[in-house]
Amino acid sequence: MTSQPHPAANAADPFLQVESLGHSYPTQQGRLAVLRDVTFSAQRGEVVAIRGSNGCGKTTLLNLIAGLLEPTSGRVRLNGPSPPSSTVGFLFQDYASALLPWYTLEDNCALPLQIRGVPRSERLRAVAALIANHGLTDVPMARFPQQCSGGQQQKASFVRALATNEAFLILDEPFSSLDTASKDAVVDAINRIHAQGDSLLIVVAHDLDDLILVADRVLCLGGTPTTIDRTVAIDLPWPRHSAMLLAPQFISARRAILGSPHAQAPCS
Repeated sequence: MTSQPHPAANAADPFLQVESLGHSYPTQQGRLAVLRDVTFSAQRGEVVAIRGSNGCGKTTLLNLIAGLLEPTSGRVRLNGPSPPSSTVGFLFQDYASALLPWYTLEDNCALPLQIRGVPRSERLRAVAALIANHGLTDVPMARFPQQCSGGQQQKASFVRALATNEAFLILDEPFSSLDTASKDAVVDAINRIHAQGDSLLIVVAHDLDDLILVADRVLCLGGTPTTIDRTVAIDLPWPRHSAMLLAPQFISARRAILGSPHAQAPCS
């Protein structure tokens, strides 16, 4: 298994550029450095996964990329044709808290369009099309979040991320509350998005197998403060499916990732 970027990342004008990114938090003893010199680039058409131990700063890195936090050092730049201004489709790790309890799942999914001033009938049609296009028709859209399972809420949050911006998606633990069938549905949705070739996905997942299954490459984080140890390219063909977990390329990728100097198993 080679450690090299996806071919799209060699393009002259990457869609996403993360340059010498660092972040620290204030404490009573001074500032605590969490991230240091994180540098990578990515293009539309890629799924880039981020892997690291608990508390290493994965969610902090996602928040910096999305513009929800200001970096202590370095910068994040979006380039390429028709960049999505400052809007990123974000599936939060704490998806339940991100849903409005007084809105149905349908209206929660349509919230980004409501904020943009899209009429209700039009935004509900758009959400229905997203659900149909990505095979997520089992989500009970007429229910309120508290009437739904964690998996149903998580899939609705995924649809809302798509409604925010399908060209640039950040998915923080998108499989954490899903059963096998629901996980397969989300993997199928990622396959569809990947096949379109014009979207960039950044994914964090607790389970290493889930991470490999949906990634073109995996950024392995480690060290104190956290930085990128290595990048492992995943050479499995697309579309992806769970039967690939036994493929030689999959096993090779798993070994390469676990061979990272700061790797820990089970992964997070």
